[in-house]
Amino acid sequence: MNKRWIQLFVFIFYQNIIFAQIIIQGRIEDMEGEAIISSNVLFKDPSNSPEIKEFTIAKNGKYTIELKKKYKKILIEVISNGYIKERYIIENPEQDKKYTINFVLKEASTTSLDEIIVVARKKPIVVKKDTVVYNISSYKDESDRKIQDVLTKLPGIEVNSETGEIKYKGKGIKTVLLEGDNLFGGNYVLGTKNINVDMVSQIQAIEHYSENPLLRKIENTDDVVLNLKLKKGKFNFTGNYDVGVGLFSNKTKALDLNGNLLGITKNYKSFATLSFNNIGINNSPFDYFGFQSDVFKNIEKEYYAQKIITEKKFSSFLESEKNNFNNQYFVNYNTNFRIGKNMNIKANFYYLNDEIANNKSINNRYIIDDGSFVTEDTLSTKKRPKQFRTDFSLNYMLAQNKLLEYLVRASYESINTSSSIISNDYNNYNSLLSSQNDYMRHKLIYTEKISDNKAFQFTLFGSKNSIRQNYNIKEVNSENNEQLDEKIQLVDNEKEVIETQLKFFNVVSYNKKISLLLGGIINNNEIDSELFDVYDDSVNNKNDITLKNYDLYQAGEYKYSYNKWVFLPEYSAHFF
Repeated sequence: MNKRWIQLFVFIFYQNIIFAQIIIQGRIEDMEGEAIISSNVLFKDPSNSPEIKEFTIAKNGKYTIELKKKYKKILIEVISNGYIKERYIIENPEQDKKYTINFVLKEASTTSLDEIIVVARKKPIVVKKDTVVYNISSYKDESDRKIQDVLTKLPGIEVNSETGEIKYKGKGIKTVLLEGDNLFGGNYVLGTKNINVDMVSQIQAIEHYSENPLLRKIENTDDVVLNLKLKKGKFNFTGNYDVGVGLFSNKTKALDLNGNLLGITKNYKSFATLSFNNIGINNSPFDYFGFQSDVFKNIEKEYYAQKIITEKKFSSFLESEKNNFNNQYFVNYNTNFRIGKNMNIKANFYYLNDEIANNKSINNRYIIDDGSFVTEDTLSTKKRPKQFRTDFSLNYMLAQNKLLEYLVRASYESINTSSSIISNDYNNYNSLLSSQNDYMRHKLIYTEKISDNKAFQFTLFGSKNSIRQNYNIKEVNSENNEQLDEKIQLVDNEKEVIETQLKFFNVVSYNKKISLLLGGIINNNEIDSELFDVYDDSVNNKNDITLKNYDLYQAGEYKYSYNKWVFLPEYSAHFF
């Protein structure tokens, strides 16, 4: 092929490319002249087939396309969601030409259907692996006001009527969550006693729960928690209050006032309660009537000093509400909020001021042979407890696999208890016990997840508890009001604990877990007491006791699961 033929071939090929170009552009708007954000623009040749040959997408009402294929007739279709499809036909399109085709779309009419409501009865209980879901509507009735009222009806759950402590399948729960967040900490009784039952749709019982997100499915835990799921629409801020007013037999006012505020947003949860009553109801998690240990102290009781002089406990065959008079002010505020993606802060505040009174009269008649005699005892007790406590925790994700936690707890408690016993209208014993209790603890936890199956955790703990008690007993002759005797006992009990731990977790397989623990603890407990008689100098007893315990320990645990069987051998070694 000579040079002229090559030039002719290139010229013809080049002319075919040039003449084959058709450019189409335009705008797509609605009836008000506003650009439609997104539309599909389709190109067909109806003279050949109805199939789509080319297409483009119009963004913000504008489109441009350079057609690559040959057309005898061009059919343009514009489709946009919510609008009626529009068409435009270009007859005998000219090659090497630019067309501007604009479209105005009409909104598609909507057809309104009558509302159809399908009502299905929810299952009372749904089981999902380690979680059991209770639907509240299947158990509550008109008499139920608070969550605790419904919990007593749920199968598998027990509630202590005095302390509010909850057990699931016979095991004490760790806490109660609110929409997955541990808002109440150890004092979950606050939530169950005060959250209105109408706010909650479900209660979830979760077994093998780990609060640390890095240890979930790695840590071998038997902890159980309850999670409250709120009804839809119960977000943002919701409050309610209850008012009960009446009269006692002596015409004095009987009051039961209780209000709470629940606030929930994406990064913030809070619950506040304020209450007062003088009808014997305890709205707080602290039991000063029967002195049952509160849930919080049961969890960390080994870090608390013990009261040497036992506080007066009220006992009766009747329920506590029918057996005592009180004037209880209780304030509580709990908050949990997130700062960014990596930081979470939680704080809890408690204030209690109460005055509890209890009176008893005991009469006994003894018949021996032909004779008889009567004894009569009158007991009056008044207790004035005050308590302030605050909890604070900070969680910070240093990295995707590293978590740092810092927890602080501080509390102050004072109790003044006065008692009077009159026996056979002769001897009158009066006593006054004043107790002050200070507690402070710090806890630092560092967790690092090494892999999907391995993690380690370092913990540093320190606490100090000081208890001071002053007990005064007087004996008085009721006939002439002569003081016969007076004794005083002073006690100072202080306990300090420092502990450190290093834990290693390893998931060998889906049914095998190993955990190893190395730790040390220093326990220092000092007790000073003095007992003396005001009228007798010879009675003066003193005690000075110091107990120091150093413990270095190592422990291990192996968990093997097979079907419904769990084998859990473990060991521990201590050096004191």
